[in-house]
Amino acid sequence: WDIFRTQVPFLILHDAKRANDIAHSIMLIVEQGGYLPKWPLANGHTNCMIGSHADIILSDLIMKREHDSHLNMTQVLEAL
Repeated sequence: WDIFRTQVPFLILHDAKRANDIAHSIMLIVEQGGYLPKWPLANGHTNCMIGSHADIILSDLIMKREHDSHLNMTQVLEAL
């Protein structure tokens, strides 16, 4: 559950395509479920995790300017 601290920043720097895949998956959850995921389980929303790790993942990708042109920034800002 703690991949936003080490794994995702590493992916952003070394495999931006995979990091973008993660961002698009997060945004698909927003589109289909109406929320940023907090420890989803079996396609459901548990809301039992403290913090907002999806926010950090999306923000990190954008601030490092590694997001692809397919990421809808309006949708991201609304989700955040």
